[in-house]
Amino acid sequence: MTKLTIPLAKQAAQDNQGKDISGHFKIDSRIATFKIFWKQQNSKDRQKSFADLVGLISRDIMEQGYTENPKQGNIVHHNETAFHVNHSTCHAIRQSAYQDLYFESIKRHGANGYKEAALSFSHEEYAIMRLAGIIHRAARTNEQGFPADKRYGERCSQVFEFVATQLGFNSELIQFVQNTMNTYQDSSQIQQQDQEQVSQDPKGIPSNFGLHARKKAILFERILMMGHSTDLVRCWGPKKESEVVDAISSRLKDLADFDSRDMTKIFLSIGEDYCRMTGNQLSLLHRENYNPALAVSSAKHAENTFNTLEAAKQRSLLKIHIARQIQALEQSLKKLNEQHQGLSQKSLEKFIKKLTNVVHHHSLHKPLTSIEAALMNETQSFINKVKGVKQEPSFLDKIFKVVLEFIHSVCVFFGITSKKLIHKTKDTTHGTTFNGSSEYLSKLNLFAKTLDPTSTVKAQKSG
Repeated sequence: MTKLTIPLAKQAAQDNQGKDISGHFKIDSRIATFKIFWKQQNSKDRQKSFADLVGLISRDIMEQGYTENPKQGNIVHHNETAFHVNHSTCHAIRQSAYQDLYFESIKRHGANGYKEAALSFSHEEYAIMRLAGIIHRAARTNEQGFPADKRYGERCSQVFEFVATQLGFNSELIQFVQNTMNTYQDSSQIQQQDQEQVSQDPKGIPSNFGLHARKKAILFERILMMGHSTDLVRCWGPKKESEVVDAISSRLKDLADFDSRDMTKIFLSIGEDYCRMTGNQLSLLHRENYNPALAVSSAKHAENTFNTLEAAKQRSLLKIHIARQIQALEQSLKKLNEQHQGLSQKSLEKFIKKLTNVVHHHSLHKPLTSIEAALMNETQSFINKVKGVKQEPSFLDKIFKVVLEFIHSVCVFFGITSKKLIHKTKDTTHGTTFNGSSEYLSKLNLFAKTLDPTSTVKAQKSG
């Protein structure tokens, strides 16, 4: 087994105690077998290769003691050790997984040109973004923060450069991602970026980034930092919650068409889910101790850990997607109610909560094919209850249509073919049937295509 020494230059070649660590980080020469892995045609093959690559990086670079204090932050279970768990294998895998969730959410709900920028990513650009998440903090030598140890950022950047070069990534792309790994914008700089002030543009944007170059470059910067900030649920105390929410939401605000603060809290709840799945402690929103057995197992079997979080991806995207659709539903119902003043805010909130619970309950415990019927039953029950409060068919009709749009968005997300929606559902407000009127179908199809470009609702005879 041949090991390649990763070269370190200047201050990066010393730890914070001044010790020479120029030969400390090595990687198996078998890394060459992963060269240009992103060019594989099958997405499952690309995912397997990346999982195996993560395993190699974990074993050779991350799962070893810190040079300054080899026992710092380690967890031992049954004579096996997970090294400095706060900044090692599972932290790296979680961070890369969060980045992927932010990226997929922007592809689906992006705004201000960022959706188009995300959709324009090549396989190579996507792969190097995920790799940057893995190596972002992989070459630390202690648990000190950046103000106390300014060497580790550059060191991680140099390790990333070596690994990415061995894998055959474009050199200009490597240099750009290196820059983003060591770039941090405060809130005023982010605001200036959002206002398109050129002085705050990312540096060294690759020449082949194409039509959406500037916004693609900003996505690289922000997604990397949002992924890192999301995993702070594991180590920052509750007094820091607003600071973490601000750090993420300020970066997310201009990228997507949802309330960034509310959605940040959804991402942080997913961060807690992923920490629990890898045995990590929690401290920001809730306090939970390490699960030593799971923490050690997750660190020692990085490929399995990576695949476990990949398997959780669709459930996590559901959580994000439904939260966004609930935001839209709340806004629409609130607007309708302000116009007609027929329902209490409490009754609307209770109804929305019931719809949300139905979606999450069915996604976890019930056949997905039953989700539409369950949502329709809740909607019909709500309409029946409020008939006595507001005897105005047009108002209830509008409520029903708004909710149908929400139900359709859920069905589209799950890939469920709607059986009752629009054309076979009784309009419970005054006994008529939606029979696929051209105006309403047009509106619903437009809505559907924002979620799935291939989705089309066809008019059918009512039955």
